[in-house]
Amino acid sequence: MVALTARPERDGYRGGRIALLFAGGVALLAGLFVNGCSGQIDEAQAALCRMTLPALNPAGSDIRIIRLARADEPAAIRIDYTVSVAADIGMRSRTGPRQGFVICRFDPVPFSEIEPRLMALETQDGTVSGASVYLMQRFWLRSPEAAAADPGR
Repeated sequence: MVALTARPERDGYRGGRIALLFAGGVALLAGLFVNGCSGQIDEAQAALCRMTLPALNPAGSDIRIIRLARADEPAAIRIDYTVSVAADIGMRSRTGPRQGFVICRFDPVPFSEIEPRLMALETQDGTVSGASVYLMQRFWLRSPEAAAADPGR
């Protein structure tokens, strides 16, 4: 007759180790998720947002970026900058550079190899129309001139 015994102690140890590894993996993924959602800025989105500045300001302006940071909402970047208008534009009544900002809102797709898509723009003068954002995305931001005019490069 065969005697039935309880499972060896060693099998219980293996099950506990698997549970521990699983819990560690979940904690690691949660940490990566929280870190990814914090203040990390996607460089492609930042470059695209910087390239909007020459289109939003008079031609020949000197644009200096003061701060580039994640905006208060998901998939958005805020750039604070100063702009000095070129003397030949005829705005001599202004003294010194003026302050401005732009908030670029992107399609909330997770970071991937897909090129970021600009969805909306807001400036110190208000919200830029959807048609203007579309035209800027299609005809300016994809051009070599926009990359050359990037004030942050």
